[in-house]
Amino acid sequence: MGQQLKGADPKTLRIIGDGYSADATHVWKDAKQVDADQGSFETLGAFYTRDKQHVYFHQQPLEGVDVQTFRLLSDYRYTLDKDTVWLYRQVIEGADATTFEFLAHDFAKDANHVYIGRNVLAGADPATLRVIDREYAFDKTRVYFRGKPLPGADPSSLRP
Repeated sequence: MGQQLKGADPKTLRIIGDGYSADATHVWKDAKQVDADQGSFETLGAFYTRDKQHVYFHQQPLEGVDVQTFRLLSDYRYTLDKDTVWLYRQVIEGADATTFEFLAHDFAKDANHVYIGRNVLAGADPATLRVIDREYAFDKTRVYFRGKPLPGADPSSLRP
């Protein structure tokens, strides 16, 4: 059974989605009022929302985000704006937001590095890296298992 939205104006109440609703003056998540601008509030998916001043993850504002350029990559864990890349709420230091892309599973890359989560896969070549599955990947010179080079493995014998 539904919950009552205390103080909601039924004449202007609208459903936003993902458990959010708004009226002319407030935003709610389920039945709890949220501190956000109702006129510009939108859901982005995967626990992310935004209004004209903030991007929120689980209803908590992300600091230092460019609201206008913020977007989720195809895998909701990775997000970015014009300058910064995040894994959930944590900045991936040194990641190049202009070339950053999600590959598969926990793997991502930019022009300079391959990442597993927030960690750089040392020595991996972003131009040739291919992901096989959650644990295996390879580039032109190495095969990687769980983020470490696999000694003696021949990358030319593998296919993604």
